[in-house]
Amino acid sequence: MAAKRPARASLRYAKAPLSPRYQRELHQLLGHCSVLASTGQLTARDLHLPVQLYDAAAYYNLVKDGPAKYSKQGQALNRVLRALQKE
Repeated sequence: MAAKRPARASLRYAKAPLSPRYQRELHQLLGHCSVLASTGQLTARDLHLPVQLYDAAAYYNLVKDGPAKYSKQGQALNRVLRALQKE
């Protein structure tokens, strides 16, 4: 009995090959994306995507007084982080 391919793989093989024109456009697009990614510019902010952006400072301010500070795990983590800062 032949091994079953995952659904995703079978879809890949079921697609018709791209025409040379679309292959060139695809390779050009992938090249642009690679350059943007390597320069750190493949972000929602730089691409002006209509999504909520992650704000690290706002998130920190939201959770800095959270209950994790008072749990045993939170206290252990704080000890490790303080020790790392001293090094």
